Amino acid sequence: MAWKLDGRELSDVDEGRTGVIVRDMVDRGEWLLPRTTDGHLCEKPLVHYWLSALTVKLIGRHDWALRSISVVMALATLAVVWMLARLYGTPRASMIAVLALASNQVFLALTRTAMVDMTLTFFVTAGLASYFAARHGHLRPWTGAVLAGVAFALAALTKGPLGIILPGVVIGGDWLISTRGRFWASVEWTPVAAAAAIALLLPLAWYLPAYLKGGREFLETSVLSENFRMPIGDPQGIGVGHKKPLMYYPVRQLMMLLPMAILVPELLAWLFRRDAGPARAQMLAWAGFGLALFLAASNQRSYYLLPLQPAFAVMLGVAFDRRAGEPGLGPTRWGALAVGIAWSLAGLALFVIGLHPAVASSLGGSAMKEAMSRSPEIAVLGMLALVAGIIAVIAARRSAREVAVAVTACAFVAIGLRVLVVETADGDVDRTRTFVAEARAKMPVGEHPVLVPPIPGYGLEWYWPEPLVRCAERPVPRQKWLIIKVDRLKELPGAYAKVADWYFHHDTIESAALMRRIEP
Repeated sequence: MAWKLDGRELSDVDEGRTGVIVRDMVDRGEWLLPRTTDGHLCEKPLVHYWLSALTVKLIGRHDWALRSISVVMALATLAVVWMLARLYGTPRASMIAVLALASNQVFLALTRTAMVDMTLTFFVTAGLASYFAARHGHLRPWTGAVLAGVAFALAALTKGPLGIILPGVVIGGDWLISTRGRFWASVEWTPVAAAAAIALLLPLAWYLPAYLKGGREFLETSVLSENFRMPIGDPQGIGVGHKKPLMYYPVRQLMMLLPMAILVPELLAWLFRRDAGPARAQMLAWAGFGLALFLAASNQRSYYLLPLQPAFAVMLGVAFDRRAGEPGLGPTRWGALAVGIAWSLAGLALFVIGLHPAVASSLGGSAMKEAMSRSPEIAVLGMLALVAGIIAVIAARRSAREVAVAVTACAFVAIGLRVLVVETADGDVDRTRTFVAEARAKMPVGEHPVLVPPIPGYGLEWYWPEPLVRCAERPVPRQKWLIIKVDRLKELPGAYAKVADWYFHHDTIESAALMRRIEP
């Protein structure tokens, strides 16, 4: 999972933003309210950024240093999922749950990405695992309350109030299910109140000093816009809205289960079994109420579902474990066969669309246009679905042990395709690192370019060794060296010669250039 973390450059917006925030912390010592290079306050709390900055300070400014925090958090999450599945089943359940999560495509992608989401997922998973362990008597109520409260507080210090709201919704849903709506009669309120107090008060150790220093700007940028206006579809400032159709999340969630195709019928059968055990209600509360929370928000992106994936992984592990433990019975055979055939056909279609974007274009529609812009990833996704479907067909009428081997093989195929194919393809189109090397080689020592907005993204500033100066957007200044978007070259004040081209944004490629003023 950590192989060649620097094989592709940081994404120009999301990972680049992490990079420049960390750079501000390390270079200027701004550990409370760091800013991006264009002057905006950090939108999110700082636990993930602090960890990243400490790593960079210790081992240097490298892409893999930024991404290593997500790798560590992913491994820690897998360890917690192993222990959580062990609450409900045998080590076989834990093994399948870990394989299901490790091969989950959004989990894999965020494991190798310098963003806060994997850190959030670890703290949410650790907190909910502590809560469920206390519910099962494996932890004392007060121990579980303290562990859960601290974990949820750190989740809030990673991505804001969502770190408390999401587990609160899950725990509330679990209470409603387990008490049939009469939770006030059976809940131990004292430990619950203690956990809530820790989760709510501990984040104030950052929020209060940050507010005292940042005032209205902090309140607007890091609290209101990020946590309230964006979710209701009213982004302001540097916030971005991501409105999606109703089926966006359900379809994405189904795609995340691709490597476990053969176990999906078993999961569905387990959900209706009378002896499903406590895992069914508790993991459904996590996955179901969590999904409802994300569906209620107008702002939707596929990786927002990451904190729900441990619940799906545990359900898959426990479902397989229950059926495999019964004598003479393997997984649901005809269901696995049907899913395998459907997955194979869908995978073949996706593979064709990915290799030939013109097919998607001829079908029309916004979804097809999106597929065209991501054709290599669509092709790999289709390949994964095809492999998973074929494995499901082959293993559908085999024993539980053989199915476990098939699931393991498919998980490693999914990991290999993501790391060796998707990321290698992304790395092959890296543009910013090449531009920086070329531009610096052509500039005299001691000369520094001025960056002319609007250039949305921070990747260039992360890779340029010295801090870049951003000028006002208009008019274009009369500087010796300028980096400016190609469509604004006509605004240059005087005669300039192009020195190097820069292409940025992986999805919608834009171009800029390093320009040298020609002296009269």
